[in-house]
Amino acid sequence: MFRHLFTLTTVALLGTSIGFINSQIALAIPVEQLVGNSKLGVVRIDSPNSSGSGFLVKKEGNTYTVMTNRHVVEPEGEYKITTSDRKTHIATKITRYAEVDLAELQFVSEVNYKPLDLDGSASLYGQSLYLTGYPGEQRYDPVGSREFNYYELKHSGNPTNSPGGYNLSFVGAAFPGMSGSPIINSDGKVVAIFGRYQSGPVGDFGVAYGISSQVYLSKASLRTIPNIDKNKTPDANSFFAKGNSLYYTDKKGAIEAYNEAIKINPQYADAYNNRGLAKSELGDKQAAIQDYDQAIKINPQNDFAYNNRGNAKSDLGDKQAAINDYDQAIKINPQYADAFRNRGNAKSELGDKQAAINDYDQAIKINPQDADAYSNRGVAKSDLGDKQAAIQDYDQAIKINPQFAAAYSNRGLAKSELGDKQAALSDYVEAARLYKQQNKDNDYRDALKRAAELRK
Repeated sequence: MFRHLFTLTTVALLGTSIGFINSQIALAIPVEQLVGNSKLGVVRIDSPNSSGSGFLVKKEGNTYTVMTNRHVVEPEGEYKITTSDRKTHIATKITRYAEVDLAELQFVSEVNYKPLDLDGSASLYGQSLYLTGYPGEQRYDPVGSREFNYYELKHSGNPTNSPGGYNLSFVGAAFPGMSGSPIINSDGKVVAIFGRYQSGPVGDFGVAYGISSQVYLSKASLRTIPNIDKNKTPDANSFFAKGNSLYYTDKKGAIEAYNEAIKINPQYADAYNNRGLAKSELGDKQAAIQDYDQAIKINPQNDFAYNNRGNAKSDLGDKQAAINDYDQAIKINPQYADAFRNRGNAKSELGDKQAAINDYDQAIKINPQDADAYSNRGVAKSDLGDKQAAIQDYDQAIKINPQFAAAYSNRGLAKSELGDKQAALSDYVEAARLYKQQNKDNDYRDALKRAAELRK
């Protein structure tokens, strides 16, 4: 059975902060030319019930393949593809992928269009990146005024185990109608497929999420979803896939879809797990725990469900019960970095700082790019009195994620306690800037207050 799961990586001590990356690199191609070139391969996708964007990824004879998000073409029906020359083509075939929020459409044309090249590079930090597509939704704009546009993004993180396979996050602007749009680098190559967006405060950017091109380049390992026969009832997997597509935008709708999947297949452990996640996000931790219980009952080797149940119990204040669940998740999967970090958080909150440090050590050994583990280990070391070692951990957390506001704030505190007031002031000022950008008012005011105290 395929896995399409989301493991919460709640950091009880600190949260990861996201913001613009200051470093810049020179563009290999001027922006206007870069975007203009990509426009030739970007398309609009419309149906009576859905609108999105996509891009040409392959040409075989007169048949073109378009890459987009699965949720753009989730409703059955006729899909129209509008190319850069404003010609409209009818999709002749749709392939939907199960594990990731990706889909392919095909159309036939004698016009010579140029597909975009893909780049599966592992590191995107510091690169100039651009989201290119067609904002707007035809169902709300029947005159069809959706026009091509582009927005600059900055890579900010690498989420893990997210529903839909979203393994990259970016800071910048994005709008409805751009799902399926390519995110291109300074060479004009597609590094990710955009698919969801979390709005920021008014006047500030939000967080855009994408699926790395490398995922598509490895598509041979992905399972496809059979097209739905309108005369037949959708199977449990179809409802499960629908729930995953709705997860980030409509938690209640996702729960309803998982309900249907479970109704068809009462032994669908993954559906119970993901329904639990949605309930937890809506604040119903107890109901979430009941779903995790059921997922574990069906599959006692479900490390995701143990970890997620531990998170819910921790949120309810039962740290020891949470630790027991993390223990079990780690027993099942000794390479589960998130479970080690989460267990470290619980142990730290129970006062066992050294045991917490041991867990953070293991999380970092498994995943050296875990900025949260470095930052939280720094907190534990600071609590034990080793301020200099704590600063070294905060340094590493900031190196991995240059926009980690909490790490700046904690580093400022450690430096202040060591008597380096000027360096502490600089960290608090930067933390305040990032907190303001993220609309974290309490943290912003706290950082300002600490900076003001150092200026006295």
